[in-house]
Amino acid sequence: MWELLKFVFVFLNPKNKFVIGISTGVCTRRTFSKLFYIFNKRAMSKSIILIMGGTDAHTIAMDEEYRKWVRRYKMVYVETSSMLDELRSAGMTNCALYPNGRFKPEEKISVKDNAGKLRCVFFSYIRPEKGADIVLSAAAKLSNVDFAFYGSVYEAYKEDFENNISRVSNAIYKGNFKGTPEQVYRELGNYDILILPTRYKTEGVPGILVEAKIAGITSIVSNESHNAEIVSDGKDGVVLRKNDEDELIRAISELDVDRAKLQQLKEGSFRSANNFYIENYIDGIVETLVQQ
Repeated sequence: MWELLKFVFVFLNPKNKFVIGISTGVCTRRTFSKLFYIFNKRAMSKSIILIMGGTDAHTIAMDEEYRKWVRRYKMVYVETSSMLDELRSAGMTNCALYPNGRFKPEEKISVKDNAGKLRCVFFSYIRPEKGADIVLSAAAKLSNVDFAFYGSVYEAYKEDFENNISRVSNAIYKGNFKGTPEQVYRELGNYDILILPTRYKTEGVPGILVEAKIAGITSIVSNESHNAEIVSDGKDGVVLRKNDEDELIRAISELDVDRAKLQQLKEGSFRSANNFYIENYIDGIVETLVQQ
């Protein structure tokens, strides 16, 4: 109770300024912004909010009342250029880009060569909506390629997944990887291609795509949500023209045959990680926050 009272006191103090990050749903963020607007406009005008999620910028752009509230913030940060463009087209001027970034790793990372058997990895929540079933079906038909799966398995999909993967000799489930960011990069670096054929239209910016770049591997992704903004087709990865098993098999097979192209994509992916390092944005955010 005392902690709640302390929060209310801080929240209502017009002299304060806040960095707000709410990613638990549009309704929560919308409600928070409404209450902030009603009860403490002065603090709101000195505060910034980080909008995380694949559809939230569109929701704000289409909701006049919501836009009225968020215009009061000193700055609204969104994850991609298309989100930024949509908000600006809706008349918002207090918005800027802040991608779903990561801190630059302390240890030196370099792009590994791709000699030997091609190695593909699925590193996400294991469920059909994330495309795990498509990857597993493709693996069954690509016996010359190794596949590894990391992540928690969706309970309703668990029996299906375990039965299917047990019949695919070149696919292995390695559990839910737990480790520091440096350990994640090191583990991802053991592979050549991250595969994420997600079907989620609200996917946003999957952090694993950024982590794959830092690790120096390329990605094959579906053309869903903002994937094509994170993975540049033909430059640092492959964006599937159609999100199905046949198209995924084609994309993997082409890179298996053309190792020079694979290496080019891996190196392009590694270079593009620079666009996602938090250090490249933090000074601008701090400057915005401290400006009177």
